Amino acid sequence: MGFMDIRRIKITPLTVFILINIISAFAFLVLAFRHGGDMWHWLAMNNIDDNFFDYKIHVAFVADRKHLYERMTYYAGCFPALAYCMYYFLYKIISVADFVPADNTELENLDFLNSVILYYTIFVLILFFLTMLSYTSADKKRAVVTLFASLLMTVPVYECLMIGNSVFLVMTLLLLACKLRQSNKPLQRETALILIAVCAGFKIYPAVMGLLYLKEKRFKEAIRLTIYGILLFFLPFAFFGGADGFKLWMDNVKQTMGMMGLGRIQCIKELAYSIFTWNGIAVPDLIYQILPIVFVILMIIFAWFTRYEHRRLFYLCAIMMFFPTSCCRYTLCLLIIPLMTWFFGSDRECGDAVKAYAWDYIEVLLYTGVFAIPVIWGRITHFKWELGYYMLSYVEVWIYIFAYGLLTYNMIRDIVSGKKAALSSGSTHSGTEDNEIQVH
Repeated sequence: MGFMDIRRIKITPLTVFILINIISAFAFLVLAFRHGGDMWHWLAMNNIDDNFFDYKIHVAFVADRKHLYERMTYYAGCFPALAYCMYYFLYKIISVADFVPADNTELENLDFLNSVILYYTIFVLILFFLTMLSYTSADKKRAVVTLFASLLMTVPVYECLMIGNSVFLVMTLLLLACKLRQSNKPLQRETALILIAVCAGFKIYPAVMGLLYLKEKRFKEAIRLTIYGILLFFLPFAFFGGADGFKLWMDNVKQTMGMMGLGRIQCIKELAYSIFTWNGIAVPDLIYQILPIVFVILMIIFAWFTRYEHRRLFYLCAIMMFFPTSCCRYTLCLLIIPLMTWFFGSDRECGDAVKAYAWDYIEVLLYTGVFAIPVIWGRITHFKWELGYYMLSYVEVWIYIFAYGLLTYNMIRDIVSGKKAALSSGSTHSGTEDNEIQVH
């Protein structure tokens, strides 16, 4: 039987997601063949100078590790020290004696820089692929391979690969941790704790994954996770300026979180600021300071009370995607975590058409709107690049309409599901929401 036997393809949420991604990528490449580099300008928001920028800038500044946080600008120096252990290794293997690059531009003078970037990218992609495979049994491997291929040419993943941000590595490690934490083997469960702690040491916000252990009353593991997290967070600062480096890092984080950019729709605070400003509504600064905190609390509440594992992971990932003011479209790659759990995890599988419901197709179309290259939207807007504001493009508007739409949709669905569960608390549930229209 061939790898892609059309006669065996079932129309399910999983196949809808894959097919739309593949068709959109193919359409984009056809248009790129016709119009050339302009299509890539449109997709990349005209950031032609940002090729592997996040990778290069961190590797360049960590070259002088003792003065790392003095050299870093506030918007770029908000990574904890553990992340720079990796970047320092990547710098040292291509370093040259008596030459310390002042910035990413001077880093370009080092030979083999692009070779190391290539191998780093390949390593992360292989790790991601193997992690995806771990979610499935042998009879589902084809679906995973196809899903992996379809994800490579999606907006968030393309952005991760183009800019070289470590969020893709963090997403992969969290995805692996979410799989291992459900294992019956103690060593694998302990590995999951260490992986989550490592991710928190890279990006801070993955620490919210500890809520999963509290929800499941796995308190001993939660304590060990806290210990791992504290050690992996604070100890690496000894190599990057010590206490002074930590203070500088704190200052960088405060300045970054204090940013307020008009047209920045990638985080809750700046989205609200832009909407109010565009509509001429004056809002006290205190509201903008409180709003992100309220958002985090709200996501924790929804994560705690939802009956579905993939939605619980979605809410926790939403904190990582929409709370930090340094968020960009590449952060949306974190949605792969709830997607994989939904498609292949402990929740109802989308791979089985008998178990797919009309609600599921709405949800997967929202996910697809975030990931698939919006070529139809591009045609409607004549493939214009930017909307006159920094970090705001037509592509950005499209994918974040779907991202916030997905957030709103999941919240509404959980509220409705919770009310139905309360009304029928004495009845037996099959794990699906009542009164949904089943699609055969």
